[in-house]
Amino acid sequence: MVSEEDVQEMDSNVTGVFGRLRNRFMVQKYRDCVRKIVFDTGFAIVGIENQDQVHYAMPVRIMLEDAAGYDRQLRHIRKRHRQVLELRSFEDIDCFRTDLREVFGFIKHSNDKNREWEFAFQNEETFQCLDEDAFDVIISVTGSAELEQIKDMYCEEGGKINMCEAIRGMIEDGRIEGVKQGLGALVELCRELGLSKEDVVSRAMGKFSLPVDETEDLIDRYWNQLSINDSEERQV
Repeated sequence: MVSEEDVQEMDSNVTGVFGRLRNRFMVQKYRDCVRKIVFDTGFAIVGIENQDQVHYAMPVRIMLEDAAGYDRQLRHIRKRHRQVLELRSFEDIDCFRTDLREVFGFIKHSNDKNREWEFAFQNEETFQCLDEDAFDVIISVTGSAELEQIKDMYCEEGGKINMCEAIRGMIEDGRIEGVKQGLGALVELCRELGLSKEDVVSRAMGKFSLPVDETEDLIDRYWNQLSINDSEERQV
């Protein structure tokens, strides 16, 4: 027998999160009526959708609401049973026999880019075929925008990520960016000394590890941009 005192109101809002890290999406639904009915030490939750017309898509809506509710329960259970570890000071990573070893090891060294890269190359066999979920955890915890941007470039068949090649790509991109910055500084300095663009080209050849055509194009671009800036300053 259920009495009025046994029935309690509940929030009709149901929210669930689905999908992987970058492609996840939130589902938010509202049931018409939700009540919690208490039976001694147990309880039942009853949800009602009040329809005055036939709606053939209603079973799909109900299943989606149920799935969102289960997702919320799972997230609540995970929080309740969570054990907090300070990953950057966690020493015994070799106790793990799954991708957790590589994930924890990479995160542990994430404050020092050279050390995290060194760790990846020391464990190259595993990092060459890292699970996408493990890669996503590394991105999420370290906040590495660079890894997130190049993820799709190094995603291989079966959802595996070649992280070593991704890191090599980041290193090469950083080297090229450094060369370009150095070339831009050289152009600016030579202009201040009154040297010609041809002088800049002759000084740059052999000093910067870029193809000749690319070096000349960059010098032209930097030179022209500085000329435009000088012209605008004179007009002011």
